[in-house]
Amino acid sequence: MRNIDKKSLVIFEFWKKKNILFEKKFKDENNLIHIFFHDLMKYFSSYIINLESNDVKYKLINFPYLNKDYAKKPYKISHFPKIKQTRFLNTLFFRINCIVAYFLKKIFGYRIFLVSKKYGYSINLRKLFFKGLFSGKFILINASENRLIKDYSDQAKLLEECILELCIKLKVRNKNIFTKNFINYIGVYSKFANDNFYNFIIRKSDFLSGTTARTINRIHAINFRNNKRKVIIISHGFQDLRILDDPITAYAEVGPADYVFSYGKGKLKFGKYNKPIKGQDPKYIYRTSDTINNIYKNKIINHKILDDVKILYVPTAFHGGQRYGPFRDLSDKDYLEWQNKLISIQKLTVKKHPKDQVLIGHNSHAEINKMPLLEASNLFDVFIIDYVSTASAILFATNKPIIYFDLGNQNVNPEVLKVIKKRVYYFNYKNRNISIGSLKKDFKSYNQNASKKINYYTENYSIRKKNMSEIDQIKNFLSTGNI
Repeated sequence: MRNIDKKSLVIFEFWKKKNILFEKKFKDENNLIHIFFHDLMKYFSSYIINLESNDVKYKLINFPYLNKDYAKKPYKISHFPKIKQTRFLNTLFFRINCIVAYFLKKIFGYRIFLVSKKYGYSINLRKLFFKGLFSGKFILINASENRLIKDYSDQAKLLEECILELCIKLKVRNKNIFTKNFINYIGVYSKFANDNFYNFIIRKSDFLSGTTARTINRIHAINFRNNKRKVIIISHGFQDLRILDDPITAYAEVGPADYVFSYGKGKLKFGKYNKPIKGQDPKYIYRTSDTINNIYKNKIINHKILDDVKILYVPTAFHGGQRYGPFRDLSDKDYLEWQNKLISIQKLTVKKHPKDQVLIGHNSHAEINKMPLLEASNLFDVFIIDYVSTASAILFATNKPIIYFDLGNQNVNPEVLKVIKKRVYYFNYKNRNISIGSLKKDFKSYNQNASKKINYYTENYSIRKKNMSEIDQIKNFLSTGNI
C-alpha cells in the first residue's frame, strides 16, 4: 500500500471514532462530523498528498481541496465560495410545485419526492418524472438548494478541538489557522434563515439523490432522516458500488440513506474499508443497467492483434489539484508522464475525459477523441484502460479486447479483481517501474497471448436476470415502497 493511502486511512479512522463521539453527545444524525465527513477527508488527505507531492503548483481554488503552498504553511482564507441563493422565481416555482403535489397527495394518494439537482444520476429523471405522474402516483420536485443546517454553535467548539487534535497528530504547521479556516468554511452552510414551508414539505415527502458525496445533498438527506422520512440513493457508475474497497463508498456515496439502488446480482460483500460507518447502514436494491444491457451480447472476447486495429485509450480525469485519498490519487504530472510513454510506443487515440479539471498537453503525436464514450467505443477495435470506473463498466460489456495497466492507485475488491483478470489482458504496475522497455514487452505479450478471455464482470456487477428496465423497477419502488 502506498504511503499516502496509509496516512489517509489514519485520517479516516480518526474521523470514524469522532463521529461516534458526536452521535453519542448530540443524539441525532444532524451533527457536524456526519454532515462534513467528506469535506474533512478532503481537507486532511489533500494536506497529506500535497505535502508529499512533486506535482505542479496549482492555485487554491476549491476549498477544502488544498494546494502545495497551503500544505507547507497554512494561511488565513478570507473568502470562501458562496452558496448561491435560490432566485425568487425559482423559489416561487418550487412552492407552487409543492402545493400541487400536496393536493395530489391528499386527494389521490400521490407520494412526494424532493430530488437533488441533476448530479450523479445514471437514469433519465425527466422520464421518471412522467412515469411517476401518469402511472406511478408519485411526483418529483427539484429540491431547493438554500435550505441548510441549524445552529451548530454548541458543536463547533468540540469540532474545533477534534481538528486541532488531528493537526497535532499530523504535525500541521499553523494548526490554529488550519483549524479556523475549516470552521469558517462550514459556517457558509449555516447562514440561511429557517424556512417553515420547507420544513413542512419535508414532513410530507421523501428524498431522492444520485449521491450524498455532495455536501448540499448530504444536508438535505440528514434533514429528511431527522424528520423520519426516507432517503433513497440511485447510484451511478453502471456497476455494483462495492467493486472498490474504498472508504468513500461508506462515508459519502451512500451516506445517510435508507435505500440504495446499486447494480448487478448483489453478491459482493463489504470489504475492509467500505463497510458502513456508524449510523449509516442502508438497504441495497440491485438492478440492471439499461445502458450496459444494450451493449452486452455475450461473454466471449475476440482477441485481436494490434498491428492493424484501431485502439482507444480511455484514461480517468486530470484533477487539476483537486486531490484526496485514500486509493484514488495520482498526480497530474505523473499521470501525464505515464500517458506520454504509452503514446510514444503504441499508435492509439486518447479519449478525453469529460471531467478533466485542467488542460493537459499530451505528446504531439496523440490523437484526441472528444466523443461520448458510448459513440466512440463503436469505432475502435481494442481498448486500453488504467482505472476502474463508469467508463470501464461500459467497455467491459463489449466483446472487444481490453488491455488493463493497473497503476496501483485504486483498491479494487480482490474478488472483483479476479473477475476482471479473466476479462482483460492485465499488467500490474503497482510495484513496478513504468518504462518504455516494460511497455513494449507488455504489448508484445498481449499480441502473443493465446488465452481465451471471458466476461463474467457484466453479468455479476452491471446487470441481473430480470425482465424489467431499471427505470420501471425504480418507478415501482417509488410508487409502492416495495422491492
